[in-house]
Amino acid sequence: MVRSSFPRRQQYQRLRRAAASGATALAAGALAIIALRAGAPALAGALALVMIGLVIETRCWLRLAGRSRVGARSEDEVRAALAALQTEGWQVRHSLPYRGHGDIDSVAIAPTGISFVIVFCP
Repeated sequence: MVRSSFPRRQQYQRLRRAAASGATALAAGALAIIALRAGAPALAGALALVMIGLVIETRCWLRLAGRSRVGARSEDEVRAALAALQTEGWQVRHSLPYRGHGDIDSVAIAPTGISFVIVFCP
């Protein structure tokens, strides 16, 4: 079973949050238009401010998802590079759970038993 890397899971989580925030911003904008047409400019202004805040939050989540995408792509490249070691008798493991937040990106164990741990730090 191939487990997706922590940055990839984080990227998808951040994209989901961006989508939820964007959808809520769209709803707030629609309600602002309805309130303005109904003759409630104060309510429409408040909803417009909420919408602006949600748009800013959406942009933030999208930027963070982009950063996670770069990390996931880097881990994929390391995974591909380490795959060649397996033909030489090395044992290679990826995305191992680590206590707390995150994971151990890669562990390569030489045929002699010497281990190398690869962890990306932002």
